[in-house]
Amino acid sequence: MKLDVNVDFDPKLAEIEVLYEFTSFQSFDGFFKPTAELSKFLSKGKDKNLFRNKDQDSVWSTCIALTYLEIVMKDFKVEWELGYEKAQTALSESSGYDSSVIGKNARN
Repeated sequence: MKLDVNVDFDPKLAEIEVLYEFTSFQSFDGFFKPTAELSKFLSKGKDKNLFRNKDQDSVWSTCIALTYLEIVMKDFKVEWELGYEKAQTALSESSGYDSSVIGKNARN
């Protein structure tokens, strides 16, 4: 089931259906790619493009996604923990840095 981001939808609410929709944006390699769909999800369907630069790195969008999970979906940690770890591994492998440091810097 796909959520219609234009109808009664708030990505700021921690609901399991919203979490399931959000996790569908994660690619097989663990990254959350900077797509128009992810941008629309995070901006609640407004005409806001969070990833304006076509060369935008997947590291940035993945850090935003992980922060979203930590803050908004904290009550569903059991449900998203494996995907989170996969994203952290992808970040660490692509950058050569500890992913917890990348995430901490993204939040600041």
